[in-house]
Amino acid sequence: MTHTHPTTPSTRARRRPTPLQRGALAALAALAACGVFSAAALTVAPAARAATSTTMTIEGRGWGHGIGMSQYGADGYALHGWTYWNIIAHYYTGVTKGTVGNVTIRVLLRDGLSSAVVTAAARYKATWGSTTKIIAAAKTATVTWSSGRYHLRVAGKTLASPTAPITFVPITSRLKSLTANDNGVVGHYRGRLRVVHLSAGLEIVNSLPLESYLRGVVPRESPASWPIEALKAQAVAARSYAYRSLGSSDSFDVYCTTASQMYGGAGAEAASTNTAVAATSGVVPMYGGAPIVAYFFSTSGGHTENIENVWPAAAPVPYLKGVPDPYDTTSPYHSWPDNPIRRTPASIAAELGFTKGPLRAVYVLKRGSSPRVVKALLIGDKGTATINGYQLRSDLALRDAWAYFTSLSIAPTATRTIVFGTAAMITGQRYPALGTGQVATLHQLSAGGAWSTRTATATAASATLGGYTVASTSLSAKVTPTASTQYYFSTLTVPMGHTALSTHVTIQVEPAVTLTTASTTVTAGAKVDFTGKVTPATAAKTVWLQSKAPSATAWSNAVQVALDSNGAYKVSWTPPAGTTDLRVLVAKSSKLVAGASPTLVITAS
Repeated sequence: MTHTHPTTPSTRARRRPTPLQRGALAALAALAACGVFSAAALTVAPAARAATSTTMTIEGRGWGHGIGMSQYGADGYALHGWTYWNIIAHYYTGVTKGTVGNVTIRVLLRDGLSSAVVTAAARYKATWGSTTKIIAAAKTATVTWSSGRYHLRVAGKTLASPTAPITFVPITSRLKSLTANDNGVVGHYRGRLRVVHLSAGLEIVNSLPLESYLRGVVPRESPASWPIEALKAQAVAARSYAYRSLGSSDSFDVYCTTASQMYGGAGAEAASTNTAVAATSGVVPMYGGAPIVAYFFSTSGGHTENIENVWPAAAPVPYLKGVPDPYDTTSPYHSWPDNPIRRTPASIAAELGFTKGPLRAVYVLKRGSSPRVVKALLIGDKGTATINGYQLRSDLALRDAWAYFTSLSIAPTATRTIVFGTAAMITGQRYPALGTGQVATLHQLSAGGAWSTRTATATAASATLGGYTVASTSLSAKVTPTASTQYYFSTLTVPMGHTALSTHVTIQVEPAVTLTTASTTVTAGAKVDFTGKVTPATAAKTVWLQSKAPSATAWSNAVQVALDSNGAYKVSWTPPAGTTDLRVLVAKSSKLVAGASPTLVITAS
């Protein structure tokens, strides 16, 4: 149960799925904006740098907002012999045991409807104002709205058209809503079903006793197969949360979805969860003499969080403090199963609405009592912006704000060609900085060879960006490849120990080729001798002497000549009158790209 403004129980937002929904990776529902970028103005721009290509690695733990009771953690504690009250008292700091009455609660099943359809196996009532009508068993009642009136039709005939909302009341069997609720479920409900018209259309509200309501909540929030003490803890937390939600709007108190807590009606009930509800009847955690707003969520990852570190607008709440949660390891999301997640900066920037140049890093500035992100700095080539952890999680559709971001770049970004025997620099940047004892590795794969590694030079770097001191590590490696070679950097992530990878870059190698002659001013029609050398000697067996007019763009093959074992060659050519450009071309091989000598300009008269 997450709330946009946690200190106001009537204001609702969504939380991530319950344990029963752990297989579904539904997108986060829309969350109210809580300062997406709180410091959009640039204080000090990042230093200009050569174009690089960056990969971002995300890894994390947990599922949910992290406040209050971890459902999987409660399961773990129950498996370790804890009672339900031990569990409640652990997650909600400083609470005492109290009780509340079995009051009526109103649950919104669906709104925005053009019609609502209800039935029951036995006779049931339809009431409005002081009027009551009996509807026969198994007959379907349909309510619509038009011209300022409700229209009640039964078995295809209009029974009444009152101006007051219509309430369906069971007599001996439970009512069944044939209109699916907001969870997509058609089913039976304890209590009454009220149909009321609001500006957006008809809504169906289920009114029933609190303890009956909980029978449809607990099995939708925690698996009925869990230990009874975990189910009791769920019942107590759900009861307290529901009680604090009473009177939160004119027409209903809670939603049937994760906007409040999951509710499946009578069709969701299970023997074990009904037992848990009955065994804790009326029990709630109290603080300061009142039932608490007992937030709960799926998976903590090992530690829960202070409410003020999750929702930026929230004030600290004494009973909603982060606590260790060592036993939620049965959750498949204790550590995210898809760790590490690799993303492009462009995709992250688009989801965050970041426009200050290509995104370079998501740099965490502050973490909570758990490692959940409280505040982060978005670093771009043209500026920075801050973002809170709540919005970061929402915009990136992360399961939890317990997340780590590692940015690893490499340059050059495009394929670069060098001449055989010369060196090139591979450079990169890592955010955050490497820790003590950490190294960066350069991986390389030469054409026709196998991957090999070497340690890259790592230099600590620090800059003031957006008013914050940002630590990073500059990476470099001087390479002298003898064949076209792929490269990428890798580093271990901390503390989760996965591997962050940069993108791959390729440095192509062309042979070194020389072309010389005694003089570039010669006699037209007289043979001219040329010599030269190709390095490495194994680059080719033959080369072409090529020619073109100075104004032309295309080269023409003139003479083909064989290389000796050292890669040397001799070739003769008869020049026409005028000026001619000459070069020697070495064709592409399996390890080298095509290479050519510098151009000689021959003038013949």
